[in-house]
Amino acid sequence: MSKEAKKEDSNFDDDAFQMMFNVSSRNQIQQIAIADNKANRIAAMSITLVIIIIGILSLGGILNDDSFLTVEIVIPLSILLGFSLVSTVCAILSLKPKIIRATKKGRSALFFQNFYRKTLEEYKEQMKTVGQSKETIYEQLLTNMYFNGLVLQRKYTLISMSYSIFLMAIGISILSFVLLTLFL
Repeated sequence: MSKEAKKEDSNFDDDAFQMMFNVSSRNQIQQIAIADNKANRIAAMSITLVIIIIGILSLGGILNDDSFLTVEIVIPLSILLGFSLVSTVCAILSLKPKIIRATKKGRSALFFQNFYRKTLEEYKEQMKTVGQSKETIYEQLLTNMYFNGLVLQRKYTLISMSYSIFLMAIGISILSFVLLTLFL
């Protein structure tokens, strides 16, 4: 080993890296749990609203009384129904597992998608190969963390869209109700 390589290796602090990795991993896991919790909430709110609106719109046919289903009520409820359905779809998509495909070179041996088709012996052999070098172990850990971050980014994008659509639904529905009430 050359003097420069030894000097670089001696500057590398294993404890600092492990602490950084542990904190980052824990934060990512917590962020994924928070994202899933938020998605569950918006999906539950949206689907509850959808069920209530369908019930209200169906009530006129059941009672044979369409007098309460005026244009001022039906249009805002229909707008709210449509937007709530889209919001629900976005929330559910954020909960759906998304596997990000990596090139063979960029794959992490630690991610289940990259080893579940291997036999136990093949997996053990790969893990032994990974475990032979600190650098390889760190590369695998960092690759795994990187792809978890990509999944997390996708979740938060979809959740943000879901909340925005839900808020738009409420605003547009109220605005349409007010306008239809005033001008019809």
